[in-house]
Amino acid sequence: MVDHRASPPNEATKRWLERMCGGVPRRFRGLGGGSSADVWEFSIDAGAKLARFVVKQPRPVVALQHPDLVARAVVALDAASAVDVGTPEIVAVDEDGSETEIPTIVTRRIPGRVELAPSDLGRWLRRFADSLVAVHEAPSSSLTALPRYAPFHEIEWVVRPSWIDERAFARLRSRATESLAVDAPEVLVHRDFQPYNVLWSRGAIVGVVDWVETCRGPGGADVGHATWNLAALFGADAAFDFVHRYERASETVVDQGWLAVGALDAIELPLGIPGQAASAGRADVTTDSVVRRLSDYVERLSAGGRQSRA
Repeated sequence: MVDHRASPPNEATKRWLERMCGGVPRRFRGLGGGSSADVWEFSIDAGAKLARFVVKQPRPVVALQHPDLVARAVVALDAASAVDVGTPEIVAVDEDGSETEIPTIVTRRIPGRVELAPSDLGRWLRRFADSLVAVHEAPSSSLTALPRYAPFHEIEWVVRPSWIDERAFARLRSRATESLAVDAPEVLVHRDFQPYNVLWSRGAIVGVVDWVETCRGPGGADVGHATWNLAALFGADAAFDFVHRYERASETVVDQGWLAVGALDAIELPLGIPGQAASAGRADVTTDSVVRRLSDYVERLSAGGRQSRA
């Protein structure tokens, strides 16, 4: 497998960065970006200190399939700027790749890191939930230009993995279908709110990143996606604890059907989670441990179980 993080951006991109950021870009460090994009951190000497930036480019196949990806990111970040959490500030954009050979967006780096091994999980979950509430409390005026929410996958076409019980899977699908049919109030939906996209410093959240899929829709879509990822990393108790903390902070009740939507929409994720977790310092997260945790979570969710309370 090619390590997309190993190579720095192309020479055209480097020249463009020098013009747009006011200096020679140095010290490129790959940040991954998942399967859809390459992301690098870099710095520019700015007198007595370094100015740090992040440059993101969709991978060539993705850029061909979604030529408007960077343009969508610009719209999403404009909406995100209304959120009361740290969000990336746009520095430069080459929407069509005419300067850089591939669509490119540059933002100022938010100083912080992904935290997947908190010393106090309860406090970590409370702050994680509070930051999602802040996203959902963005003013309605920020939603106007955003697309409407839709699941990543058609629920009726999601294939049951062998590690999920057939009856539990059927119950999840039924609940998800019911919730998707309800006309719920619209809020700002991050669309990929999970621990890898939240940055921490000294025990506090300093930023939320990766807003490219941002849309307007039911807040439960974010809660379900986040809960699935939390179950994979920390187990079902922590996942349900997060839901209760979100409900308490937002003064709402989360429809459990949205937890089912989150599960079915990300059902293929277990294979990729260990690599992501290892890059953030959690070498103990293996495919077996993720499948074990998610199996327990699905079983309890399908049975209507949300026993854990903060």
